[in-house]
Amino acid sequence: GLGVTAVDTAAAALAALDDADRRAEPFALAILDRALPDIDGIALREHIRARGATRDLPMILSSSVVLAG
Repeated sequence: GLGVTAVDTAAAALAALDDADRRAEPFALAILDRALPDIDGIALREHIRARGATRDLPMILSSSVVLAG
């Protein structure tokens, strides 16, 4: 089965990816929120893509922002 790791900042997400790499238990999927407190989800995606071990990690970018109209 799949496990779940929830974090509330981009820095914590990158730390969780590092920890998973050290344990040789890489994530199968990342679900990112567009609105994070430290950087936005798009910037986090770029940080993840720039890392060798997570370059090809499948990601879903979601948003909790409600648009008017």
